[in-house]
Amino acid sequence: EVAWTHQCRCARGWMQALRSDGFVVRDFETDNLVAVHSKWQVPQVAAGCHPARFMGYVLDGHVPAHTLRRLALERPPALALLQARTLDPRDVRFELLEADGTRRAWP
Repeated sequence: EVAWTHQCRCARGWMQALRSDGFVVRDFETDNLVAVHSKWQVPQVAAGCHPARFMGYVLDGHVPAHTLRRLALERPPALALLQARTLDPRDVRFELLEADGTRRAWP
């Protein structure tokens, strides 16, 4: 599930990439992301421009299909999977956000 606003330019491409890779993406255009963040219990650190949920995890960033498949297989204990911010846009890394607010690199 992905919630997005009309102004968000990046969500459409990410959702299309997931669909092209075989995922069923339920998307919801909204004018009120704050309400979605609250309803979905999105941690503040993961409150980006297109919150997403997958198998009980909150997703922040453009999580590729292969990473979602790995997440589904391994089911690590965490609230969210966050795309780590790096200086090099080609260097895509992810972190798990645990219930106590701790972040840890994944994998």
